[in-house]
Amino acid sequence: MKKITLVCALISSCASAQYNYLDQSTLDNLNDSAFLGAPRHPVYFDSGDVARNCEDYLSLIKAHHLKETSDNYLAKTEYLSCEVHGLIQKSNKLVSNKLALPDLTPLATKLDLRSIPSSFGPQLNEINYTLSTLAQQAVQYKNNQLFINTPQQYFEFRLKAVLDLNSSTIPDWVIWMVDESKQGTYKAYATLIVMDAQPDAPTWQAQKFRQVYQGQSSD
Repeated sequence: MKKITLVCALISSCASAQYNYLDQSTLDNLNDSAFLGAPRHPVYFDSGDVARNCEDYLSLIKAHHLKETSDNYLAKTEYLSCEVHGLIQKSNKLVSNKLALPDLTPLATKLDLRSIPSSFGPQLNEINYTLSTLAQQAVQYKNNQLFINTPQQYFEFRLKAVLDLNSSTIPDWVIWMVDESKQGTYKAYATLIVMDAQPDAPTWQAQKFRQVYQGQSSD
C-alpha cells in the first residue's frame, strides 16, 4: 500500500486532508495528478450549469441540485469517485495511524436503512430496519464490500474511506451504495457518510454526500 506522504504530495489541501483508511481505487485516484480535471460525461444542474469533470462538479454541487432526470442520475455515477475525493479534501486530523480495513459487520447490523432512500423502503419498520434483519442469510462479504445478490435485487455497501469530517475522536465512514432491481427499472447509486461510526452505538445513521459536503444538517 502506498505511503501517506506520497499521496499527500499530490493533494493541494494535504495539511487538512488526512485519513486512516482508503480503498485501493481511491488511493490510485489521489496519486493521479490528472484526476480532478479528467473529462467525464456531463451532468446538469438546476441552475443551468454543467459539470464535465470533478473540479466543476465539486464546485457546483455546493450550491446547486442536480436536474432530476434518469440520464442525469446515470451520468452522475461517474462522479461518485469525485465525491470521495472532495470529502478527503474536507477531512481534518488523522484519526489513527491504522490503514487496515475495519470490520464491516456494523453496516449490516447497525446502519438504519430508514435514514436513506432505498428499494427497501416499503419493508422497513420499527423492528426490521437493517440489512441483517431484512436479509440476514443473503448478506455476503468480500474485501471492502458487503452485498446482497438475489434473483430480484443487487444491493451493495462499499467502504471507500474512513475520515475525520467533524473534528471528533470517532471516525466517519464514507460508503458507496448500489441498489439495483433485477425485475424492474429501479437503480440508485449514492455516496453516503456515517458520521461518528461508534462501534458500541445501537444504530448508525447515514447522510447524503451533499448534506455533509455543504456542512448542513439537512439536505
